Amino acid sequence: MLRPDRVDQMLQVLGRFRDRYSKSYDVDKAHIAAMDDVAEKRQIARQTIQDMCTRCLGLPGTSGFRGLLEKWMTGDPKPLLGLLKRYTGTEFHAEIEAVLMQDTVSGAASPPVVRQPSVRPAQRPHENFSFALDPETAKKLRVLSVMQSVSISDWLQRVVVDAIEKEYRVWLDNQR
Repeated sequence: MLRPDRVDQMLQVLGRFRDRYSKSYDVDKAHIAAMDDVAEKRQIARQTIQDMCTRCLGLPGTSGFRGLLEKWMTGDPKPLLGLLKRYTGTEFHAEIEAVLMQDTVSGAASPPVVRQPSVRPAQRPHENFSFALDPETAKKLRVLSVMQSVSISDWLQRVVVDAIEKEYRVWLDNQR
């Protein structure tokens, strides 16, 4: 059974993992970065956090935990949820469920975004770009993504790809 301070550490790891994963779509890198973040914040060794994610949960190694993280990110949080419930007190179950069932990209005060894993592109993006939007445009973007039941990043990817294709075709036609 995980102690309350370990449950808090686990929740922090899960939250940071989700944030990191949303930027890279790389389970291993996101998990390592999340463990490093929590270890640094708590001023403990990463190995202590890694131990919590494996041995304390009865897993033989890091790959087992990362497999559960990957299932969570692809829309199946139940295996990870079941494992965490087995190793935590019932007083923590609602909070764990809230973290695992909330599939959002954390950031500047954005409301939960509904994601559907089947909408996510099969291939991971090769390059990531970031930019800032004014609050009014960001609000409109959140509304559009929720209305279409896709994540903000999936909505942006689709719209930006379409816009780039159109602009590129115009540019290419002007070159002839």
